[in-house]
Amino acid sequence: MAVEERMIMSDFKMPIEHELWLKTDGKEGQQFNLAGKDFSNKDLTNSIIIDVIFDGVNMDYADLSYSNLGYCSFKYASLINSIIVKAEANDTVFERAKLNNCNFFRTTFIRTNFSQADLRNTNFSGTLLKEADFSN
Repeated sequence: MAVEERMIMSDFKMPIEHELWLKTDGKEGQQFNLAGKDFSNKDLTNSIIIDVIFDGVNMDYADLSYSNLGYCSFKYASLINSIIVKAEANDTVFERAKLNNCNFFRTTFIRTNFSQADLRNTNFSGTLLKEADFSN
């Protein structure tokens, strides 16, 4: 496949193959997988990041405010002290993620999975939590 890419975030490019994967419900293209990458201290505000795999990433001190993180997977990811203000994280998986000291002010979490996540000192003020899973 041709490696055509367009910039949607300040620190990496979303491949056309992922967009094709989204449009064809996974029948064509390939899901974008950034598992294990380091995005610590990055400004990723106003990003559109749909259905991307971020399992095990380091996003400590990152800013994802005003972003759409729908359907992404952050299993075992570290987002300590990250800012995710006025964002959308519907159907997103934060299973076993380190989310301590995160600021989720006015973020929307519908059907979001926080099972076994570390949520110590996390700010959920003004958030919409509908059908979110906080099981241990």
